[in-house]
Amino acid sequence: MIEAGADPRVEIPNSLGIDLDIETNEVVVDKDQKTNIDGIYAAGDLTNGSNLKQTITAASQGAISALSAYNYCLENKN
Repeated sequence: MIEAGADPRVEIPNSLGIDLDIETNEVVVDKDQKTNIDGIYAAGDLTNGSNLKQTITAASQGAISALSAYNYCLENKN
């Protein structure tokens, strides 16, 4: 197997003040894919959520972040 490698595109996270991992330049997320900014979630290869950079992993993180964002909206509706 050959990995070409890729650098995460972090212009938007940087502009929003989202924390990045110093070593990998990936968006820092918790188990719910939440960033350090309330109401902002991230998923996929640009996060430090998993060492597996695969489509299936990104899809599962997307499902987790979507559910987390939905729950955040329910808890914070005004």
